[in-house]
Amino acid sequence: MFNKNTLFKVRDNSGAKLVKCIHSYNNFLNVSSVILVTVVKAKPNRKVKKSDLYPALILLRKNTYFRNIGVYIKPTKNYVVLLKKQDRVLLASRIRSFCLLEVRLAGFSRIASMCINVF
Repeated sequence: MFNKNTLFKVRDNSGAKLVKCIHSYNNFLNVSSVILVTVVKAKPNRKVKKSDLYPALILLRKNTYFRNIGVYIKPTKNYVVLLKKQDRVLLASRIRSFCLLEVRLAGFSRIASMCINVF
């Protein structure tokens, strides 16, 4: 479970490097949960600026994933992608990370199709 002030790395080309969780819409956050984040570090001359608020979709979290077929997945970092404020559509045009199957099953199939699906 993520708390407030948890730092996430951004894995798209929107211009943000590091974001901080300031509000969660669910009590228990898992992969494919949507959270509200603020930008901590950003690249200059890009779409997002420092201290902007955006909804974000969690792609990976550091905890171990257990699947029914006996597979264990252990990512090393917490990754998110930024979404547009109104439509909940991807803000950037590319994603530089892979997605888990749970993201596609949660209804974000368009975002998951842009990722590298290895699991």
